[in-house]
Amino acid sequence: MLVTTSSSEKIQLETKAFHSGGEGELYRIVSPLKFKDKCVKIYYSHYQDKGREGKLNYMIRNRPSQIQFSSDFKICWADDLIFLNGKFVGFIMPFAFSDSIQLYEICTTKINSRIQKIFHDKFDRKNPKSLENRLKLCVNIAIAIHCIHETGIYVFVDLKPQNILIDSTGKVSIVDLDSLQVAKNSNIIHHGHVATPEYTPIEGTTLNPSINFIPATWDYFSMAVIFYEIIFGLHPYVATSLKPYEHLTTIQDAIKNGLFVFGSRTQYLKPPPQHDNFKHVPENIKKSFFDAFDRANGSPLLRPSAQDWGKILVEEVAKETEKVNLNCPFCGKLITVSKHNNMKTNCNGCDATVDFRKGKLFGYSREKVVTVNKTVYKDKEVIVKNDSRTWKILTIILVIILFLALHLYQNEINIMEKKSLEIHQMNNEILSYNDNISSLEIKNKNLELVNERLEGEVKNLNERLRLVNNIELNKNFVKALTVSSVGVGMEFGQIDIWQDFLASEVIYLYPRIVISFPLIFQSSLPQNVEFFIKFYGPDKTLMVGENSPAGYSFSSMQDIFENSDFISLNGWGYSSGGSFKVGKHIIEVWVNGELKGSTTFKIR
Repeated sequence: MLVTTSSSEKIQLETKAFHSGGEGELYRIVSPLKFKDKCVKIYYSHYQDKGREGKLNYMIRNRPSQIQFSSDFKICWADDLIFLNGKFVGFIMPFAFSDSIQLYEICTTKINSRIQKIFHDKFDRKNPKSLENRLKLCVNIAIAIHCIHETGIYVFVDLKPQNILIDSTGKVSIVDLDSLQVAKNSNIIHHGHVATPEYTPIEGTTLNPSINFIPATWDYFSMAVIFYEIIFGLHPYVATSLKPYEHLTTIQDAIKNGLFVFGSRTQYLKPPPQHDNFKHVPENIKKSFFDAFDRANGSPLLRPSAQDWGKILVEEVAKETEKVNLNCPFCGKLITVSKHNNMKTNCNGCDATVDFRKGKLFGYSREKVVTVNKTVYKDKEVIVKNDSRTWKILTIILVIILFLALHLYQNEINIMEKKSLEIHQMNNEILSYNDNISSLEIKNKNLELVNERLEGEVKNLNERLRLVNNIELNKNFVKALTVSSVGVGMEFGQIDIWQDFLASEVIYLYPRIVISFPLIFQSSLPQNVEFFIKFYGPDKTLMVGENSPAGYSFSSMQDIFENSDFISLNGWGYSSGGSFKVGKHIIEVWVNGELKGSTTFKIR
């Protein structure tokens, strides 16, 4: 299949798709070789609409700044639009990390046997290192989500494990990003449209993604559900509901009624035993889940953000890396136990529960509790006996050593007492000097704080001045910019000199303008200018579409460089043709409310 990019570059695709989804299919690129690490998504015909094309075009021009600077995660963002015979059909994007699987595969209590063994080795919950590996995975996901949220433009709306791929080392790929909500300052540019009920917060009962603005706090809930599933293997709202909620049967109903398993309504729930590990995770992780699923039900801003989760999880990963290897007090098999928290571990030898507290190893079974030096049966304590003769000999030796030590060091103690008095007098003098020094240090510290505050204020003022100067410079540049020539053509970047076209041949018409500006602005380049285009038909009526800006046919944001004499703009028309009626048409180029140039052309 031969397709083209928005700049008319030809790309050869494989004849068969390597993956199919709900909206389209993915194809590998045969040539050119520079695209070997990318693929193309071709939408099914009923999804190849102008709204989707406009949304992707906006995303391509407004990419997250951190999108390409990590070896631990990939954000599979659209790189360019793809056209087939001049019609929009899809977009080009990076491949996910190789040998990846869906995150969902490890979000269950037991990893499916068909998944590669290396994933079992890393993430099987019986593996002592599993928790550390899962927390690291959550860190990478949190960082990737934060990179998108920090733009202030994009919200996932439909964030779920099926949209995240992972490899065996914990590297993360975020996919299906063409369904994001796009908005600026709460003003929606493109809706998100869909959301999965199991990952939709309680405010989903009043907000509709196809109609309403969705804040990032919506994603915070979805992200917390994903983290809970990664760590514990099941959804945080999976439980049997008791009176008065016994009629609720779905996870969606439980979310709407605030029935988090460990929330404020836990007395109305009977959770399955798989939730028990929640009691053994560190307190700050427990609190974060409680804030996300219970405390924030009336105040979504209380949910931890991706940045908040990242800080908490990084701290816990550091703790998880410090483990000790000890022998099980029941069967003697070597086990790995955390030194920093009370995370319990099941011994693979005898299935006893083992943890490490206050420097001692404890083991638990139904009948008894075993520590390093004693065994307790119910209420009766049985001391493990050692060889009494050995202990008697060791005791005598210890008493002799202590007696000799006391005798030898008695004289030294008397001498030390005299020296101690001298030292005490010297200390009093030193304290007097220290008081004076402390007073000077406090004054110096206060001066440093004042200086630091003044430096911060100067820095802020300089930054504000720079922004004001840039804005004013851009205004002056736009005002001084002139358009000396306007033309249109049937192909991107080309102009028909005669400005005369056959109606049967016209699908899109592409404006191209010739600009100039005073030399004094060259040192301030590049400058960003938004050109607004008006097409008037033979009846003098303004031609507009569903995504047209008010009073214009379309707009195009352009970066003006030193050699930007000719500027080619996007095409206008319909893929089916018939956009331009027979007769004389007018095209006008406007910038910042000022008419910069115009011309006419005919359709025969």
